[in-house]
Amino acid sequence: MAMQNCTLHVNEAPEEMFQVGFVHRAVGAAILSVTSIAGITGNGLVIVAVAVSRKLQTITNVFVLSLSVTDLLTCAMLPFQSLGLVHPAGWPLDHTFCQVVGASVYIFTITSVLTLALIAFNRYYLITRKPADYQWLYKPFRLCLMLAVAWLQSILCLLVPEVLNIETLGYSSEQHWCSWLSKEDPVGIYESIAFVNIFLSFLLIIYCYVKIFMRVRQQRRVLAQSGAATVQSAASQSAVCPNPTQEGSHQGHAPSRTETRQRDSQINVNLFLVVCAFFLCVMPHSLCVLIPGHEIPSIYTFILMSVNCCINPLIYAQKHPHFKQIFRSLVRCQYDRIPNPSSWIRQ
Repeated sequence: MAMQNCTLHVNEAPEEMFQVGFVHRAVGAAILSVTSIAGITGNGLVIVAVAVSRKLQTITNVFVLSLSVTDLLTCAMLPFQSLGLVHPAGWPLDHTFCQVVGASVYIFTITSVLTLALIAFNRYYLITRKPADYQWLYKPFRLCLMLAVAWLQSILCLLVPEVLNIETLGYSSEQHWCSWLSKEDPVGIYESIAFVNIFLSFLLIIYCYVKIFMRVRQQRRVLAQSGAATVQSAASQSAVCPNPTQEGSHQGHAPSRTETRQRDSQINVNLFLVVCAFFLCVMPHSLCVLIPGHEIPSIYTFILMSVNCCINPLIYAQKHPHFKQIFRSLVRCQYDRIPNPSSWIRQ
């Protein structure tokens, strides 16, 4: 009798473990499906908004556009990852397509973090260097070259382990999605390469934004001192020879500079929020895959990493006045209210 109970318990254990695993995967698949729909819609709006309004066609927004493209493509791969998570037979489609899905997510994630580093450096260079130097560095050819290097580096990070036959891509029976297939080593080369890229980009981004913060604080102090001196000088001149016309022109010119500084400051804050959201979502998964026995936690950290793909449009819609206005016009089909529309929209 005891032997039968023991045998029954042993036979039921794998089934119970499978049921628990399936619950985790089913929850993950549902969230990934919703994230895919939201991310494709949101990032599609960002791409269309930049295309229809020349007000958004700036150098910085070229990087924002590239980031939206990578997020949209990542979201397009998520339904296939959901299929692998819940299908009883594992991966029901072609094995080569599973490799394409796993490679795409890997390339798009690294490209996103490199693009964020380029965005941070762009804002740093804009604020700390002369306008002529900025215009020289960010000419269209060099701008395209920067983005091409980011994509090429991401592709090389994927191809080198594959060419050297260190690791390969495919359907992971432990994680139940398309990813890298680690060898006997607990920490694979793909995880290490991704972590190094993310960590170094994070250091560069922190350096750039610290420099931006220090420069902005310095400029505010200088402007405050010069403003106090200007007010004192104007008060002395008005006491000797009042001139209402000159005072009015001075007051009319000051808000323009103030609005420009506020706009640049808001852009820096918005992009910093994008960076914070990315690393808060991506860093847990990057650390999780470095720990042996990470199958269940990695499902939820992967979900968190994927959710980041639909966060950026929400930040633009809430914090960026131009994106917010154009999003509203596009959703309501009020194309005549798009500010500074592109030529093909006017036609």
